[in-house]
Amino acid sequence: SQPELPEIGLAIDISNYSGMVLLSQFRAIANLGYSRVIVGTQDAGIAQAQMERAALADMEVEAYVYLYWTLDLVQQVRQALDVISGHPATRLWLDVEEALPNKKYRPL
Repeated sequence: SQPELPEIGLAIDISNYSGMVLLSQFRAIANLGYSRVIVGTQDAGIAQAQMERAALADMEVEAYVYLYWTLDLVQQVRQALDVISGHPATRLWLDVEEALPNKKYRPL
C-alpha cells in the first residue's frame, strides 16, 4: 500500500512584474482556492508589501530569488534573505532558469 501524501494545496508565483497587489486581490486569489503565495524578491519594497498583504489574506507566504550565473550567487541569496527578514516568508526558493554561460541546455 502507498503511503498517504500530504495535501499541499495550490500556490501562485508573483513578482515585481505583478506590481503592488492589493489585499482585496490576495483575498480573491485565496477565494479561488490558492493557499500559498511565492513572492519574488527582485524589488524589496514590492516583495515586502506583497508578503505582508498575502499574510493578511491568511495565505502561507514563501519567497524566491531568481539567480543569475553572471552575478555573485552568494550575494544574490544574501540580498533575498535581507528582503524577507522580518516578514512572513517561511521558505526561500532558489529559482534557476538561466543557462550557464557558454553552455547549452540538455534535455532531461
